[in-house]
Amino acid sequence: MPRKTKKQTKKSMLPCYIMIITAIIVAAILCVGGAYLWYYTAVVNPIQKLAENQITLSEKIEKMTPLATEEAVIGEVIKEEEFAEEEENEIKDASKIETGRADGLNLSNKGDMTFYTADLDKSEFFFRGKITVTGNYTYYKPGEDMLGGRDGNVCFDNIKQTDIGKFPKFANDDRNIWFCFTNQELAKKLFGPAGSRGEATIEIDNYMINLRQTEVYNTAELVKVIEIK
Repeated sequence: MPRKTKKQTKKSMLPCYIMIITAIIVAAILCVGGAYLWYYTAVVNPIQKLAENQITLSEKIEKMTPLATEEAVIGEVIKEEEFAEEEENEIKDASKIETGRADGLNLSNKGDMTFYTADLDKSEFFFRGKITVTGNYTYYKPGEDMLGGRDGNVCFDNIKQTDIGKFPKFANDDRNIWFCFTNQELAKKLFGPAGSRGEATIEIDNYMINLRQTEVYNTAELVKVIEIK
């Protein structure tokens, strides 16, 4: 059998070389493609989705904010209208509110005190005339509850039913009758120390009814303490 020359051997091996090189190129392409696919799937795609979610969330917030704001504004308008309506119910005719006359007030009970003036801007109505009442006093410590405030506060509540009729009362005011004293220095001196609670009979004057629909309370001037029980 005749032996192949070197030239013939090289020619016969050429297809093998081409196949090997082709296989290497294909393998390299597949490796690069696989790496890119992994990078896109594991890194790029989650980042894009996160960015899209953030944009969607921002769009939702922008769409919701005007609605929330509009609802808040509508709510405030409704509250103002309700307050104005309640205030009108308490006043028969503002033009008739004169010093010393209660003709314009919608009072269910005039009590033993006399109306003498009003601050309609603050919805405050003032009555004078000394009355004696029995109830519970509380000397709120500073910072205790809403009534304690910064300096402490003495208030009077749980008034005996037999004394309730002595107070003027508006027809649409369904709150229990209680008040805090306007002359706190005297009240603290007579009912101290801070934190004290108990039953007492007192004389008051210059009673003020506050009809504002906020965290307010009625007030009265403490004239004297008749008895602490």
